[in-house]
Amino acid sequence: MIVFANKSELPLDCIRTFGVSEKVTENPIGFFGTGLKYALAVLVREGLTVTIETGGKSYPVTKAAKKIRDGDYHIVKLGRNKLPFTTQFAKNWELWQAFRELYSNCLDEPGGVIRHFENKIFLSDFKDYQTKIIVEGEAFDALWADRGDIFIAQSDKLLLHESDKFNIYSGASNYLYYKGIRCHQLNSPSKYTYEIKTDMVLTEDRTFKEVFRFASRLETFVANFKNLPRAIVDTIIISDDDENNYESSLNFSVETFSKSFQKICAHHIAEFTPGLNDTIKAKMTRQVDDSYLDKCNVTIKPEDQQMINQGILLCDKAGFDVTKYEIKTAEFLGVRVMGLAKDNIIFITRLALMEGVHVVASALLEEFIHLEYRLADETRELETFLFNTIIRNASR
Repeated sequence: MIVFANKSELPLDCIRTFGVSEKVTENPIGFFGTGLKYALAVLVREGLTVTIETGGKSYPVTKAAKKIRDGDYHIVKLGRNKLPFTTQFAKNWELWQAFRELYSNCLDEPGGVIRHFENKIFLSDFKDYQTKIIVEGEAFDALWADRGDIFIAQSDKLLLHESDKFNIYSGASNYLYYKGIRCHQLNSPSKYTYEIKTDMVLTEDRTFKEVFRFASRLETFVANFKNLPRAIVDTIIISDDDENNYESSLNFSVETFSKSFQKICAHHIAEFTPGLNDTIKAKMTRQVDDSYLDKCNVTIKPEDQQMINQGILLCDKAGFDVTKYEIKTAEFLGVRVMGLAKDNIIFITRLALMEGVHVVASALLEEFIHLEYRLADETRELETFLFNTIIRNASR
């Protein structure tokens, strides 16, 4: 038996009327005006015994069979009165969601307490509470032991980092949390437990309407941290190849990285740390120092040199002498990165060599143009240069 008790009286209109959410608090958890009704429908549907005591009276919550057209339904009843919904209300809700609603409502009211008892002998302890919702049933009692999965404050997790945007807790989790409450079940467990504190849009079943925004905000938060511990950052951005976790799905496609984050990422790139997030590699490789390029430089094999020579010949036919600059090979410069121009050296990646001579020639030409004409990637100037060159060669 679980008792949800409050010092204030529960107006019965809050149960009988949709769209009413009158909480005696400035920042309530619930605001839809449907949570208690959903919870009662679920509890009755699951065959639990529910009693609401408020205003000095006791109201059992039961059901009454009713035929509507050809369908058999059960109307939820409060005492002798029928409520305007059936046990099919909140049809897809599970029992834990009913527990969450009653728990949240209790916290939203002054003096809210929740207790688990073996029998009703302890109800006298609540004589000073004007409202009590009493739920009896083994299935509901079992949720008491798992309440830490629903409410972070009830778990044994340690708060590792606190901010106005996110709280990060110790331990793996199958869930994402919003203002302390479970709001999404993950496909793969996370290495840490994350609670977002900025506003998110919820559906009527209190799950994230756009869960991708959680990941996007977490990526931005981590990539622009000010005082996030290094160990936490490393754990988020590095995953073993055989790990299947939530963090490995983060793509960090954010516009800017803070200097502190860049420094950490550059260190891992320079040290060839295995498992570093692929998008971070792609964004950061072009910002690493010369020590990384020295480490990633590989000896050119005869067959690779032959392919580079063929690429040089193709560039020469196009009117560009790429041998003006030293050419080296690199093991890795980022996801799908074929080359890099730095300090008057053209680097061609192992990936480009694997793709074939035309890709090698393209990479040589692109990096040559960067060095020779000082034209940056994805600019109008580079675009104009390429189109003009194509037309000029075609008119020869």
